Amino acid sequence: MPPSAFGPASSALPLELATSARTKIAHGDRRRSELAKALSNWWGIDEHPVKVTTRQHGTFVDIVLVSDKKPPVQTWRFKAHEVLHAFRTALDNFHHEVHQHFGGAAESHTYFPIFEDDGKWARWARSHSHLPQAILDRYRTTQPFATKNPRLLHLRRLDDLEKHPGLVAAAVSFQSMEMLFDTTVEGLVKPKKRSERWEQEGHLNIDSGEAVVTTIDLHYPVVDTVQVSAALNFEPELRFATESIPLMRALEAFRADTDEALATVLGRK
Repeated sequence: MPPSAFGPASSALPLELATSARTKIAHGDRRRSELAKALSNWWGIDEHPVKVTTRQHGTFVDIVLVSDKKPPVQTWRFKAHEVLHAFRTALDNFHHEVHQHFGGAAESHTYFPIFEDDGKWARWARSHSHLPQAILDRYRTTQPFATKNPRLLHLRRLDDLEKHPGLVAAAVSFQSMEMLFDTTVEGLVKPKKRSERWEQEGHLNIDSGEAVVTTIDLHYPVVDTVQVSAALNFEPELRFATESIPLMRALEAFRADTDEALATVLGRK
């Protein structure tokens, strides 16, 4: 087999170096399952009815979510952090084993390198000259500036829970609604029944009380709402500085990134 960019295939590191990391990942997976169950229970067991209100002479229809209980966002936040911390610790534990495997000096703290630019990476590499160049090359391949994937950077930053009080937000996605209502059409005084269906995206952060999911401009007045059925999705979001990602999908992606980083440095991709 021809040598790879990281050296010959025989240069793969022993799998035992990742034993501690795999234990931490398994812990994160258990916490992730517990969080998924907690989210499902909160949305699935409690009723969250939707009502309709009208404004401006009935031409604007507000779809309102009624929530009797405040979602336990702080509990979800702590559980999400446990998952993130497990994945970050898995990488650090793995790097500690690699560091010692190649004769690195005993240190109280060793961290898996995660850098946003090549300059910081180069300084780290120079301070870890005891690692073979092939291993350093593998580490470099995992870096966000090389992969163009920012998630490992997010993992590094989100690991400090106290700096991210808004880490998790409870969000509802409005999928579709079908409403049967009475309306005046073309100036007729007699109300006329009309049924319409809307499909659109929308998000809101829910709290106890009532929150408007979306507003629809009908361009004609609604006299009386007869029947409403609405489809809503509930999935908390993991919030970063510039974006929000559905929470459980984000945690799954962090898990995959952790696996990929381990496999890359091990030389077993």
